[in-house]
Amino acid sequence: MYLNLGESLCEANKSIDNINTAKEYYEKALKAAKDYNRYRWDVKARIDKGLAMTNTKLEEFKKEEAIEAHISPRKDIFISYSHEDMLYKNELLKHLKMFKYIYNNTKWWDDSQIEPGAKWKDEIKAAMERAKIIIIMGSVSFFASEFIQDEEIPKILEAAEEDEAVILWLPVGTCLYEDTFVGKYQAVSDPSKPLEDMNPSDRNKVYTALLNQIKDIYGISTEA
Repeated sequence: MYLNLGESLCEANKSIDNINTAKEYYEKALKAAKDYNRYRWDVKARIDKGLAMTNTKLEEFKKEEAIEAHISPRKDIFISYSHEDMLYKNELLKHLKMFKYIYNNTKWWDDSQIEPGAKWKDEIKAAMERAKIIIIMGSVSFFASEFIQDEEIPKILEAAEEDEAVILWLPVGTCLYEDTFVGKYQAVSDPSKPLEDMNPSDRNKVYTALLNQIKDIYGISTEA
């Protein structure tokens, strides 16, 4: 039994970075000391000090967890697009990769990240739940997609209305966008001059404007 007391105190000391584990071992040490009738003042002081420390740490962790529970888990960028507009999506990704190299905590998701054999509906749902920013690449192909209409747009609207995700929409092609859900959102660029009508240089200016809006949403400062 005394061996259990020594082992428990030793394990408690080794587990000090894992407060729950340390507390468990201190409590085992306390029980072992009482059972063996070795509850001397020096052992008692050591165990009591350990238990007080672990209880204090656990209270601190509970407060941190309570704070984190009120912080939105939404941090990423979700890109919603039609595969027929892959050219523009890939151009945007180049700008996002540059953005990531400068501000290395940036993450984005598009359906090209779905692994073979994965449950793609679950993947999309999970990515949408992590999204702080949802980029809509609006075009006829986008709004005519049955999959986008049935699977993505309802989740996008729910994320924007209930969970405060921010919608940024890029006019990719001329379409009747005013009568769709994006009609109530300010476009990143002039819808009368969609990406498909621009040369690469002008499209790069639009992507750069989009990244500046993303910086504002994340509260990223350009000051040195």
